[in-house]
Amino acid sequence: MAYDEAIAAATLAGSVLSFMATACVLGCFVVFNKNQRSFRHGLIFNLALSDFINSVNNTISGAIYIRDRASYPGAACRFNGWIGQVSVQATDFSILAIGVSTLLVVAQKTQPGKISGWRIVFVCVSVWIIPLITGTIATALGVMVPVGNNWCWIAADRTDLRYALTHGWRLAVFFITVLIYAYIYWYFKRHMKSMLIDEPENEADEVGAQPSMSNGRTKRTCPRSTQPNTSKSNSTSYASFANDEIRQRSQRMEREVRRMLLLNGYPMLYVILWIPGITSRFLQSSGHNAAANSRVLMGLQASTQFVGLANAITYGWNKQWRRGR
Repeated sequence: MAYDEAIAAATLAGSVLSFMATACVLGCFVVFNKNQRSFRHGLIFNLALSDFINSVNNTISGAIYIRDRASYPGAACRFNGWIGQVSVQATDFSILAIGVSTLLVVAQKTQPGKISGWRIVFVCVSVWIIPLITGTIATALGVMVPVGNNWCWIAADRTDLRYALTHGWRLAVFFITVLIYAYIYWYFKRHMKSMLIDEPENEADEVGAQPSMSNGRTKRTCPRSTQPNTSKSNSTSYASFANDEIRQRSQRMEREVRRMLLLNGYPMLYVILWIPGITSRFLQSSGHNAAANSRVLMGLQASTQFVGLANAITYGWNKQWRRGR
């Protein structure tokens, strides 16, 4: 495709904004390091790091592309393609890691506060394994070339490699992420409904009911009528205590639900901003690359450069929201 200044400028603008925004996020992790050492923060840091690397890489290549009005194959192009492949796919798997971790917490299979630092490091490092492998394979095969955007990537005639090393993985991340958050929504909806059903039952219990634990739920047993009046006052205090426990447990659950839902912004914006880009690649691979359509297809790629900015805004919004609570 011939050089298009408007598309190149819009794409570079997205890269620059993402670069500055993710740099601010990483700066926050450095300055407020002691307050951001949880498992959740480790995942967010990993995502911000991959976004930062990708935006820096595309900012440099985009500036050169606009300056020269063209991209040229060579060692610099191959290195740019390798960095781009690794960093973008690391973002993919960071999003997947956030989704899976949220699912495990919601399903009460793990407790974020009890995850050791080494396990956090292991999860974060594992996100980069497949991206490093796919990026190295593509670079070793010599298929990293200018692709008409502000960067270099796998050649358009190697559709097999594009799907095997990138598109296939990204589609899997898309579908798994959507399924995870659909399940989380269903789980929360069912849980909140059960809480609403249990509340009237608790209020309908006799005042003299005493609390007992069964299968993790607080139940009440009524005392016999032969008990003295003093025991009734004691059992009344027990019932009041049980109600307080139920109320506090519900409030803790509500806080956990809201805290986990704060992570929803990352995968949702990721999917939204990548839909135009991956649609463009699909149309190109199917032969819709005529001159009349090529400008539109290249323009669709510009939205992918705003992923880092969107994630940084989500990070800032979540911080402000939690501070306001």
